[in-house]
Amino acid sequence: MSKPPRQQCKICERRRQVANFSVWGKTQQICIDCERDIMAMAEENDLKDADGLEDAELHDTLSPQPPAMTPIKAAKQGVPYDQLDANIVSLVRALNGYPHVRTLGSCGGHDIITNASQWKIGTWYVKFTLPSDRSGWYLLEHLAWAINNDYRRGGGQVMFLPVSPPPYLNTPGKCLAFTIEGFGGENPDNLAQFLEKVRKYLTLKYD
Repeated sequence: MSKPPRQQCKICERRRQVANFSVWGKTQQICIDCERDIMAMAEENDLKDADGLEDAELHDTLSPQPPAMTPIKAAKQGVPYDQLDANIVSLVRALNGYPHVRTLGSCGGHDIITNASQWKIGTWYVKFTLPSDRSGWYLLEHLAWAINNDYRRGGGQVMFLPVSPPPYLNTPGKCLAFTIEGFGGENPDNLAQFLEKVRKYLTLKYD
C-alpha cells in the first residue's frame, strides 16, 4: 500500500501528511498548527510578533505565492506552454487570448499524485488574475456569464470561482485570484473552443 502524500511545512520544517494542511496552507506550505500560531500572533499583537515585526514585513513574509503547480508566467509573452499538462494548454491559450488576463498556474489532472497541489485525473483547473479596474469588471462579467451561465447550461461540468488566502495575513486588495475548475471528466478543450467563440462578445467601455 502506498504511503499518503506528504508536504513539508516551511515554518516548522516537518514533513506532514496532506491532511495536516488547509487549502490555503497547502499553497503557502504552512501546516495547520503553524497557521494557527500565525493567526493568533496576528490577532493578539495587531499583526506584530514578539520582536516587533511590522505589518508590512509580515505581509511580505506571507504574501500569496503561486501554488506549487504547473508554472505559467504572468506575462503574455513567454508562457512555457511546452511545460504545461498537455490537456490544459488550449484552455490556457484561450484565457491568455483575453486582454489583461494573467494566468498564474494550472493542473490537467494526474493518475498518480506526487504533489499536494496536484489534482486527480478527471479534474483540472487554471488560476489567473484580473485587473482591479473597470476592464477587470467587464472581464469578470463576461467570464461569469460565459462559464457559469451559458457553458454550464449546455451541460459543461465547470465552475468559475474567486479564490484568496487570508487577506489579513497578506496584503488586502492584492490577494484575489480566480480559478476555472473542471470535474466529472470534463474536457478542457471544449471550454477552450467555447471561449474562443464568445470572446468577440466582450465589451470594454471606458466612457
